[in-house]
Amino acid sequence: MGLSKPGQTREGSYFAGVGSATKSNFSKEKVERERAYRSNRFGSSVKEWNTCRKMVFLRENGYTYGRIAKYLNDAKILTKAGKPWNYYTARFVTLRSKEEIENGRND
Repeated sequence: MGLSKPGQTREGSYFAGVGSATKSNFSKEKVERERAYRSNRFGSSVKEWNTCRKMVFLRENGYTYGRIAKYLNDAKILTKAGKPWNYYTARFVTLRSKEEIENGRND
Protein backbone atom coordinates (compact mmCIF):
# COMPACT_ATOMS: atom_id res chain seq x y z
CA MET A 1 0.00 0.00 0.00
CA GLY A 2 2.19 2.86 1.23
CA LEU A 3 5.87 3.06 2.01
CA SER A 4 6.91 3.63 5.60
CA LYS A 5 10.62 3.33 4.79
CA PRO A 6 12.30 3.12 1.40
CA GLY A 7 11.51 -0.26 -0.09
CA GLN A 8 9.21 -1.30 2.76
CA THR A 9 5.45 -1.50 2.36
CA ARG A 10 2.84 -0.73 4.97
CA GLU A 11 -0.64 -2.19 5.23
CA GLY A 12 -3.66 0.08 5.26
CA SER A 13 -4.99 3.08 3.48
CA TYR A 14 -3.03 5.81 1.75
CA PHE A 15 -4.98 8.25 3.92
CA ALA A 16 -4.22 6.56 7.26
CA GLY A 17 -2.49 9.62 8.68
CA VAL A 18 -5.10 12.13 7.55
CA GLY A 19 -7.60 11.54 10.34
CA SER A 20 -10.95 9.98 11.03
CA ALA A 21 -13.67 10.29 8.42
CA THR A 22 -16.29 10.66 11.18
CA LYS A 23 -14.57 13.82 12.46
CA SER A 24 -14.02 15.22 9.00
CA ASN A 25 -15.52 18.42 7.67
CA PHE A 26 -16.68 16.33 4.73
CA SER A 27 -18.63 13.67 6.63
CA LYS A 28 -22.42 13.68 6.72
CA GLU A 29 -22.42 13.46 10.52
CA LYS A 30 -22.07 16.72 12.43
CA VAL A 31 -19.50 16.44 15.20
CA GLU A 32 -19.05 19.05 17.91
CA ARG A 33 -15.82 21.02 17.51
CA GLU A 34 -12.98 20.06 19.84
CA ARG A 35 -12.20 23.74 20.31
CA ALA A 36 -14.76 26.52 20.44
CA TYR A 37 -15.10 28.86 17.50
CA ARG A 38 -12.87 31.91 17.81
CA SER A 39 -15.56 34.57 17.45
CA ASN A 40 -15.41 34.97 21.23
CA ARG A 41 -11.94 36.56 21.11
CA PHE A 42 -9.87 37.97 23.92
CA GLY A 43 -11.26 41.40 24.71
CA SER A 44 -14.96 40.53 24.78
CA SER A 45 -15.36 41.33 28.50
CA VAL A 46 -14.56 44.68 30.14
CA LYS A 47 -11.66 43.19 32.11
CA GLU A 48 -10.16 41.65 28.96
CA TRP A 49 -10.65 44.86 26.98
CA ASN A 50 -8.78 46.80 29.67
CA THR A 51 -5.92 44.31 29.29
CA CYS A 52 -6.02 44.84 25.50
CA ARG A 53 -5.81 48.61 25.93
CA LYS A 54 -2.90 48.15 28.36
CA MET A 55 -1.12 45.99 25.75
CA VAL A 56 -1.53 48.71 23.10
CA PHE A 57 -0.30 51.32 25.60
CA LEU A 58 2.79 49.23 26.41
CA ARG A 59 3.53 48.68 22.71
CA GLU A 60 3.25 52.40 21.98
CA ASN A 61 5.71 53.04 24.81
CA GLY A 62 8.46 50.83 23.40
CA TYR A 63 7.69 47.37 24.77
CA THR A 64 8.38 44.46 22.43
CA TYR A 65 5.73 41.78 22.02
CA GLY A 66 7.89 39.38 24.00
CA ARG A 67 8.18 41.89 26.81
CA ILE A 68 4.40 42.45 26.76
CA ALA A 69 3.91 38.67 27.05
CA LYS A 70 6.31 38.56 29.99
CA TYR A 71 4.49 41.47 31.64
CA LEU A 72 1.14 39.66 31.33
CA ASN A 73 2.56 36.36 32.55
CA ASP A 74 4.16 38.08 35.55
CA ALA A 75 0.78 39.67 36.32
CA LYS A 76 -0.79 36.16 36.18
CA ILE A 77 -3.09 37.13 33.28
CA LEU A 78 -3.86 34.14 31.07
CA THR A 79 -5.03 34.02 27.46
CA LYS A 80 -8.64 33.20 26.56
CA ALA A 81 -7.59 29.54 26.27
CA GLY A 82 -6.18 29.63 29.82
CA LYS A 83 -2.56 29.43 28.68
CA PRO A 84 0.43 31.70 29.32
CA TRP A 85 1.14 34.45 26.83
CA ASN A 86 3.87 34.19 24.20
CA TYR A 87 5.27 36.55 21.58
CA TYR A 88 2.82 35.53 18.86
CA THR A 89 -0.33 35.73 20.98
CA ALA A 90 0.69 39.09 22.41
CA ARG A 91 1.39 40.37 18.91
CA PHE A 92 -1.91 39.14 17.51
CA VAL A 93 -4.05 40.54 20.34
CA THR A 94 -2.15 43.85 20.44
CA LEU A 95 -2.53 44.40 16.69
CA ARG A 96 -6.23 43.46 16.73
CA SER A 97 -6.83 45.71 19.73
CA LYS A 98 -5.04 48.62 18.08
CA GLU A 99 -7.15 48.11 14.97
CA GLU A 100 -10.38 48.15 17.03
CA ILE A 101 -9.28 51.31 18.87
CA GLU A 102 -8.55 53.01 15.55
CA ASN A 103 -12.00 51.98 14.29
CA GLY A 104 -13.67 53.69 17.25
CA ARG A 105 -14.12 51.17 20.08
CA ASN A 106 -13.92 53.16 23.34
CA ASP A 107 -15.38 50.80 26.02
